[in-house]
Amino acid sequence: MSEPDTGSALTPPASLLAAAVSTAEWTAALAILRDYTTLQGTAELQPHTTWSGFDLGAWGRRVRGVHNKGLLSHAQIAELEALPGWTWKYNLKTLPWDTGIAALRDYAAHYGLAVVPRKTIWKGLELDEWVARVRKIYTQGELATDRADELGSLPGWLWFADDRNLLTTDAIAAYIRKSPVTVEQWRRDGTGPAHYTLGDTAYYDRTVVDRWRRRHPHLFTVTSPPQSITDTGTATTQRG
Repeated sequence: MSEPDTGSALTPPASLLAAAVSTAEWTAALAILRDYTTLQGTAELQPHTTWSGFDLGAWGRRVRGVHNKGLLSHAQIAELEALPGWTWKYNLKTLPWDTGIAALRDYAAHYGLAVVPRKTIWKGLELDEWVARVRKIYTQGELATDRADELGSLPGWLWFADDRNLLTTDAIAAYIRKSPVTVEQWRRDGTGPAHYTLGDTAYYDRTVVDRWRRRHPHLFTVTSPPQSITDTGTATTQRG
């Protein structure tokens, strides 16, 4: 006999029942989490947090996954949210570098590329958000060289998320009205805008270049009137 489409509550499919947290598991794990919170002062968990021989980090990932599927009760949600420091996401500001890079390496090994689409959760970590944070730190010039090298060694890694804004050296030179030789010299000196390299070609993100220009206005002091293009295609000097 088939179940009705409306009216009576349907029996949950086996896949959902398997994903839910049993009462016994919940009671035991929550007691350990409360003990951890009391002694540590926070319920914030990292992916590999272990306490009293129990893998709290793995349990936290599981609970977050169950929550995302809507399988935690209101009471269970309230019990967790009552703990100081509990969040439904990892705090990327305090997430250890080794944890983030390990997750990205694992992701790259699985898919063959370190290209992380938006809303990617990998082993319980919001990997796309971690990658975005790392890119931001890099463009601000605050990412340690060894960490930048570690990321750059991953297959398919890109420093800039939106390749629609990526320009070659010649294109950037035309965009900022400098010679390609000057742009290349800046790159070699390490004084130019952040870039990444694929093969022998350097690429620049237009938005990063714009921010860099605003921070280095002295490099763009106008020493001659700007040029315009006539109807015949000839460059002419504009006079005031």
